[in-house]
Parts: sequence; structure tokens; C-alpha cells
Amino acid sequence: MPSAAQRFLKPIAQAVLREDYPRVQRHVEEFQHRRWWRSTPLAAPTRAVAEHHGLVVQGGPFSGLRYPPDSIELSETVAPKILGIYEQELNALVETLVAADHDVMVNIGSAEGYYAIGLAMRSPGMKVIAFDRSATQQRLCREMAARNGVAERIEVRGECGLDELREITAERPLVVADCEGCEVDLLCPEQVSLLRRAAVVVELHDFLRSGATEQLDERFAATHGRTLIGAEPRYPSDSPALAEVGLGFIDEHLAVTEFRPEPMSWVVYEPRD
Repeated sequence: MPSAAQRFLKPIAQAVLREDYPRVQRHVEEFQHRRWWRSTPLAAPTRAVAEHHGLVVQGGPFSGLRYPPDSIELSETVAPKILGIYEQELNALVETLVAADHDVMVNIGSAEGYYAIGLAMRSPGMKVIAFDRSATQQRLCREMAARNGVAERIEVRGECGLDELREITAERPLVVADCEGCEVDLLCPEQVSLLRRAAVVVELHDFLRSGATEQLDERFAATHGRTLIGAEPRYPSDSPALAEVGLGFIDEHLAVTEFRPEPMSWVVYEPRD
């Protein structure tokens, strides 16, 4: 949350910088994040993993996905992603989604583009619309799309709202949402016709929005089947690629940890028609 001084200075900075304000603001935020990140215990094992494997995902459904250098300090959980074990509970689901041949994927909360770019690589006929409110993550997503040769099929946008969802048309849509509670505000089939025929994958955040899962289940019950996927513990032995890096005991565990506030779960709503 911005401090009182930041709230006071923001309109002054906007008036002085004008159209340059968003760019300057992004650079300031990135500088602050880099400074914080370099002071954390994550910095050393993440750098070691990235340097050893060259910022290329080593396993899982998106093996071969290439990360931009900036992502090391500006994205979350880069080490598990490069090691190919990030959200490994969803590996089988990703294969199912690829086989379903969706024509448009809407990724709400795309961050740097792990799923947006990864699924675009696996599904050559699919267009991806990636929403994220962070200007930094938008930049990284565009860079990763270019680095992996799918930029012409990736549309990176800012914050997602109901109006933005209503504008999207698709025959076989896929929606993947990881937006820290805003799934309750956005995933409304009665208000967004696209959702009535879409396959929908949601990371659940009941600890942020009490009753979120129950609300979503009620909304999709008439049109969709439901599958719940629970989180699994993480161990260094999950990743053969980690052993090659040569980290110590503590750093190995830091490299595979996704730092969840509590055990996560995901729900998949599959249209019956």
C-alpha cells in the first residue's frame, strides 16, 4: 500500500512528467524490486539455477521455454519454472488443454507469461490474450513472447474487467485465471457469454476472498463439470535438473519452493456442451 508521502507526491509527479510518468514509474518500481530481491535468500539459488541452465525451462509441459534475463529479478518463482516443476500438479491438465485445440486463451493475471507463452508454444493455432495490471510484467511477457517466436499470436493488455471480457469472441475459448481474488469479480457466466462455453482454470484464493470457491461453483454448476486439484509438497528430488546445479541443502529447498501463503488448489470448469 502506498505511503502517505507517495500519495502526496504522485499527483505532483504526474503533473511534472506528464506522458512520461508511466515509464518513469515503472523504472522506479523495477529499481525498488531489484534492490529488495537482491537482499533475499532467494537471490543466490535463483541466479545459480538460471546461470547453469541458461534461462531455459528444463522439464514439464513447457520444456524449452526461454526466459528473458530481466525476469530473474523481476518475476516470481523463476527457479521452479526453469527447473520445470512449477505448479507440477497441473502438468496433466496442461496436456489435456493442449489436446483440446482451443482457438483463444484468455490469461487473467499472466505475470511474465509462463502459461501464456508456454501454451502458445504448445498450441500453434491458438491466439493468447494476456492480462496483467503490472507494467513490468506486461513488458516481460512481450519480451518472452518475442524470445520464443510467438509474438504475433500474443496480445498483452493491462488490467482485466468485465467489459474487456465481453469484447472477446472465440469458438473454443480457454480462460486461465490467477488474479489474487479478482476471479470472484470477473468469472461471471451470466454477465460474460464467453464463459458459458469456455474451459476455465482458476487458482483459488479463498484466504483472500472468503467463500470464493463456493461462489464460483454456484455460477458454473448449470453449464460446467468441476474438477478440483490440490497442491503437493515440493522436494529437491522432484527436479533432476536441480542436482546438476550443485547447491547446498538449504539453497536446494529454496530453489524448489513456491512460497505459497497456504496450500493452494485449482478448480477446472469444463463445459458440458
